[in-house]
Amino acid sequence: MGNLIPRPVNFARGCSGVKRLPNNNKEAECFKMFMTTSVMDMIVAETNTYAQSLREKISNGKLAKWVDTTVAELYVFLAVFFSMGLIKKNNIRDYWTTNPLLSTPFFGTIFSQDRFLLLLRCLHFSNSTSNDPLRKTS
Repeated sequence: MGNLIPRPVNFARGCSGVKRLPNNNKEAECFKMFMTTSVMDMIVAETNTYAQSLREKISNGKLAKWVDTTVAELYVFLAVFFSMGLIKKNNIRDYWTTNPLLSTPFFGTIFSQDRFLLLLRCLHFSNSTSNDPLRKTS
């Protein structure tokens, strides 16, 4: 993959930043200002399409049980994923361990380990074959 060279951005006092805060300054509402429903709709569509293409190639295993994701589920997925940055584990599967020394029950109450890993595997942002930096390369 070639080097991605970002375009310079000229920040103007009146044209940059958030113009209107959400009514209830909750973290989720602030997040949704950038990850809007339309952006999430696109990610959901690409993820579901990519999962179906994987299912056609691999007809057994966990992919065989794929159920299309939704915008609501993807918002929850991202919340859990970001929480993993706050609670450090050595291995992604450790978030679902039942070992009393390592257990963090929160993760298992939100997602099964299999569903989370399947969503992570199929998460897709673009099906572009161009030089789009978001395209899947493998």
